[in-house]
Amino acid sequence: MPATACSNVMARDIQPESEVVHKKNRFSEIMDLQTLQRLTLRELNYFVTMAEELHLGRASERVGIQESPMSRAISHMERKLGVRLFVRSSRGTRVTSTGEELLPIARQMLSDAEKALQVVHAAVTGRKGRLRVAVC
Repeated sequence: MPATACSNVMARDIQPESEVVHKKNRFSEIMDLQTLQRLTLRELNYFVTMAEELHLGRASERVGIQESPMSRAISHMERKLGVRLFVRSSRGTRVTSTGEELLPIARQMLSDAEKALQVVHAAVTGRKGRLRVAVC
């Protein structure tokens, strides 16, 4: 990579302290209920998978889609939130500090959704709940 391209990538990654504090405040502001409701479980799953893999090819293979739709979905999620979740460069991908803050929340939301499905499934199939039998 030419020196100028490398310095441009580095310049984008390094932010003055005031901007870092502003971004953290911005993250707190956007993570309201309305914003969270606009995120889909699919987007959260793509985000978590990408954060774990840090490689678009492996992440998209893991969730079973092509790279292009996954990349578009993550970009769409970033636009919805108004923040960058990943820094992409020729050297690879890394999670931003905002993405690091969102990651445990996204994991918890996916876990809660899975638990809710399990509870509903157990209730529907009769494996959970009360069964009263009267013997006369």
